[in-house]
Amino acid sequence: MHSKIRSHGARNSHNFIASIGPVAVASALMAGAVGGGANAVELHVPSKQYPTIQSAINAAVDGDVVVIAAGEFTESCVVQGKSIAIRGAGMDATIWNAPKGEKCLRIPNDQVVPIQLSDVRFQGATLFIEGSAVDLEGTGMKMVERCHFQGNAGKGALEVFGSESVVRNCVFEGNATALGFAFGDQMQVVDCVFSDNTQTSTSSGGAPWIPSDIDFYECTFIVEGCRFVSGFSIGGAPVRVVASGRFDNCRFERGTGGTANAVQSYYGTSSARFQNTVFCGSAQPLFGGSGQFIDEGGNETLALCTPPCPADFVTDGTVNAADLGVMLNFWGTDGSGYPGVDLDNDGIVGAADLATLLSAWGPCPE
Repeated sequence: MHSKIRSHGARNSHNFIASIGPVAVASALMAGAVGGGANAVELHVPSKQYPTIQSAINAAVDGDVVVIAAGEFTESCVVQGKSIAIRGAGMDATIWNAPKGEKCLRIPNDQVVPIQLSDVRFQGATLFIEGSAVDLEGTGMKMVERCHFQGNAGKGALEVFGSESVVRNCVFEGNATALGFAFGDQMQVVDCVFSDNTQTSTSSGGAPWIPSDIDFYECTFIVEGCRFVSGFSIGGAPVRVVASGRFDNCRFERGTGGTANAVQSYYGTSSARFQNTVFCGSAQPLFGGSGQFIDEGGNETLALCTPPCPADFVTDGTVNAADLGVMLNFWGTDGSGYPGVDLDNDGIVGAADLATLLSAWGPCPE
């Protein structure tokens, strides 16, 4: 990300940490700005009128929703100068392949309006560059929900710019670097799973210090309820912070990096705060770099990654509505999108798993 130069005013990370609002506020703002309003029109793909995704994007006006049916699509699309929503039929129902040598979706850097993206799987990007599958630049707020990024190269299968942008309930699996967050304040990553992302230097699109799971650059951020599993960076760490922000109720499992096995904080002005977060199955050092690491309480370092109760997916010590929400989000799938959600390991998230979760409802045993 170093090659992208942007001009920004002074930032105050302490004010951000104290004042960041809940994701619900960002969702409400986005809902009012993009898609679903009184005059919104749904443009369905494929249809006689809109045979391709790009044709629907071209026809859409502010507030419209491009609705992509279940199935596979191979396109490289651009959204420019309009605030729309793009929605698939489900993260593993609508599959958007990157054409050879191109991205699936791109927003140019001059975009200043919000955009929403949901319920799509993006896969197969081969470009060794930032935002190899989806590149959402510009200053407008981005909302990316319930998307699956799988098997993409480059320094960020998904790259997101813009203050108050949110990535929520997404799965990043088997990419080089999964997510790049840059050039914005109050940016949020919530209830996402990062699994088996591997950064092997120039062979996967990055310098040796590039991370495997998230690269935060010149932004303020919060990461909440996320799970990082088996990330590998040959010279860096699963997460890199060239920014300031906080990790809350997260879980780092079996990470490996040349600099650190969980998080590296670059430069003295960078800082990473941790609260109620579990680090397990990783060798020391967990942290590296010249930035600050701040323990805000409730954190644990465990030799083994054995959760106190299997149905506690968000690892907050209680089986509750948050865990039920995770299960319902992966209902009917084989559970590979969220390791552990298929509680009985029968190959499908269904009624038997729900019964197990409900029987464990309440505080986990100590």
